[in-house]
Amino acid sequence: MFSVADLFDGERVDYAMSERMTRQLLTQALFRAMGTTRPGKGLLYHSRRGW
Repeated sequence: MFSVADLFDGERVDYAMSERMTRQLLTQALFRAMGTTRPGKGLLYHSRRGW
């Protein structure tokens, strides 16, 4: 599972699920999230790996 969260309020914007963590899974969730929220110029992407 790969989820995209808004770091301002912690809200989950979108997610994608698969048996394996792949680049396609990441791009699917990220592009769906950007289509939903329509971020403005200056978007900051941060990858938090680990728990």
